[in-house]
Amino acid sequence: MKITAAALQAQGPRSRQEDAVLCEPQEGVFGVFDGLGGHDDGDLNSAGAARLVLEKWREAGRPLVPGKLDEAWTQAREALEAEVCGGDTTA
Repeated sequence: MKITAAALQAQGPRSRQEDAVLCEPQEGVFGVFDGLGGHDDGDLNSAGAARLVLEKWREAGRPLVPGKLDEAWTQAREALEAEVCGGDTTA
């Protein structure tokens, strides 16, 4: 099966982009991470979450099993808390 994917972001009125997109069709993982506006380091949190979810997803390996993404997100959140002090993101 061939999957074609694309992502587009709009910064809005903020001085920096606080959201991040994870788009890896070859690996079957996609995500949108919304840095919580008004919080310090929302941009670092969203970008870090996207990077860490992909990293944890890859570490979990194949086959794809139920709960793999939940586990990747939990591990990514734990790593992110140690990496970035302040701010938050949704996924």
